[in-house]
Amino acid sequence: LSEIPELNRDVLKATLGEMPSERRTRYVALGLKNDDADSFVRDTRFGAFFDAVADGADTESIQLAGNYIANDLVKIIRDMDGRDTESMDILPVSVGNFKKLITLVKSGSISSRVAKDILVVMATTDTDPEQYATDNGLIIKNDVEALRNSVRSVMDANPTVVADFKAGKDAALEFLLGQCMRVLKGAGNPQVIRDLLKAEIS
Repeated sequence: LSEIPELNRDVLKATLGEMPSERRTRYVALGLKNDDADSFVRDTRFGAFFDAVADGADTESIQLAGNYIANDLVKIIRDMDGRDTESMDILPVSVGNFKKLITLVKSGSISSRVAKDILVVMATTDTDPEQYATDNGLIIKNDVEALRNSVRSVMDANPTVVADFKAGKDAALEFLLGQCMRVLKGAGNPQVIRDLLKAEIS
């Protein structure tokens, strides 16, 4: 049978395209978790979207994209599918804007928490993530002097917690850090803030 041109393996492969098992193997080779690779093979919307995002990207960006698609975008879209009578065939997030989001995360310009929140917005408006982060003050601030006022404000509002940290309670510092991040809407470098808190309290 393989001698019949129409049934030749190479001809069949070219006609049928990439098989699911081959696609899964390729995804795993790119660094995706087995479960994520399976998910992308089962729902080709996400597989095709991942392929487009991964095209020309470096390894770190590919793995970041895989994680955000599998752990966040899938949940957002399936929730939207559940509210509608029909599942959407085309994802509402553009490849270009999703790549921008991954670049912002990779460069440390926005936190993972902020990226997840922006992705929700992108799924409904496909907004430019960099513009949105800038307009809403979500770009991470690393400048010490720019953060100092927020740190001092949180300390002034929580004198008992400050006293607890001075008394040796490490959990108090994490509480203050969390309060600073809340005030800054996640747009602060946690390590810089932690160092500032220690310096201000000592």
